[in-house]
Amino acid sequence: MASQGRLAGKIAIVTGAGNGIGRGCALMFARQGATVVGCDIDPGAMAETLRLAEAENLSIDAVAPSDLTAEKAVQALIDHAASRHGGIDILVNAAATAVFAPIEELTLADWNKTLNAELSTVFLVCKAAWPHLKAKGGAIVNFASVNAYAALAGSAALAHCAGKGGVLAMTRQLAMEGAPHGIRANTISPGLIVTGATSPVL
Repeated sequence: MASQGRLAGKIAIVTGAGNGIGRGCALMFARQGATVVGCDIDPGAMAETLRLAEAENLSIDAVAPSDLTAEKAVQALIDHAASRHGGIDILVNAAATAVFAPIEELTLADWNKTLNAELSTVFLVCKAAWPHLKAKGGAIVNFASVNAYAALAGSAALAHCAGKGGVLAMTRQLAMEGAPHGIRANTISPGLIVTGATSPVL
C-alpha cells in the first residue's frame, strides 16, 4: 500500500460517493490525506459513507442529493468545492446508472436514461470543473468498464456498452485538450464489482 498522506493538500471531488466504487475512492482519497468532496443522488447512501469515514477519523465534505444530470446542480457542486476549499485538483467520475436489457426489450427511455447517467454526467462535471483544473493543472479519473472494450457473453448491456465506450473515447479527447494545461485524464475500466447496485442482480 502507498504511504499515507500522498494526497495531502489536494482537493478531490468524487461523484457517486454514496456507494460502491465511488465510496471506495472517497474513503481511500481521504485516507491518503486529500480534502474530499463527495456527492451522491441518494442522501442516505452518502450518510453511510460519512459514517464509515468518521469510524476511521476521516472527514468528507458531502453534497447530497446531487443530481449530476442537471446542469445547475453540477455547477453548484463545483462552485461549492472551489469556493469552500480553494480549488479543485482531482476529479473522480464514478457516478453512473444503467438499464440492462437485450435490444429487443430496451426502450428508447432506457437508452436515454443510461446515456444520460453514464455519459452526460461525466461531460457536465468535467465541463464545470475544467476552468478550475486549467488554472493549476490536475487529474481526471473517469470510470469506464470492461464493456467499453468487449461484449461479455450473457450480459444484456447494450446501452451500458455505448455509455462506457463513450466515456473511454471522451477521456482520450479530454487528455489531448488538457495536456497543454497540465490536466491529465485517464480511465479505469473494471469488470463486475459487487456494489449496492449490482448485488441484487448477482
